[in-house]
Amino acid sequence: MTVAGSPWGITILPHAATSINRVGGACRSQPMGFRSFLKSANAIFKLSHKSDRAEFTLYLKLVTLGIALVGTIGFIIRLVGNIFFG
Repeated sequence: MTVAGSPWGITILPHAATSINRVGGACRSQPMGFRSFLKSANAIFKLSHKSDRAEFTLYLKLVTLGIALVGTIGFIIRLVGNIFFG
């Protein structure tokens, strides 16, 4: 199943560890069988591919930006805490 309107064609896969059954309107989770797990793992391997250089560079930039953003937010929180609670 592909997310509607997604420009990247993001695919939603079922969770590999459990399957959800609806019983009387309530959800309950039960362990997935070994064969179902192998089928799910095989589907994931079929969808996966090796990133080309442009895709790898994009992911590297995004991860670096995320780490820098989290570090900056942490630094600002620490700085404000030191100013007020010294």
